[in-house]
Amino acid sequence: MKIIDLLNKKANGEEVPNKIRIEHWCYKFEWVEHLDNYYDKSADLDLLSVLSMSKEELNYEVKIIEEDKPIEKISNDLNYANNYSRNNMKSNGKYLADKINEIIDKINKLEEGNNR
Repeated sequence: MKIIDLLNKKANGEEVPNKIRIEHWCYKFEWVEHLDNYYDKSADLDLLSVLSMSKEELNYEVKIIEEDKPIEKISNDLNYANNYSRNNMKSNGKYLADKINEIIDKINKLEEGNNR
């Protein structure tokens, strides 16, 4: 999505992402509902003020930043664990692998952000 597309969505009353980063800029903008604009809290800037409205800037790509969700903890109920059947072991193994992969993805995303 480009900046112009984002502005059109907002003008048409469509849903817009909460957190964005604009190509070529170091700012991370977050939507502030009561101010009806995107703000970068670290630099105290708002999106509409920093746009020069040049054709070039309006065509910059917008990267949507995903909301951080906490990773839910895995239950370690030993009574439940003692009643595993062979099929339950397979499904629980898959569940654990999925959880581990979720943690790996989160760590990779954090490391990617630190390398910028």
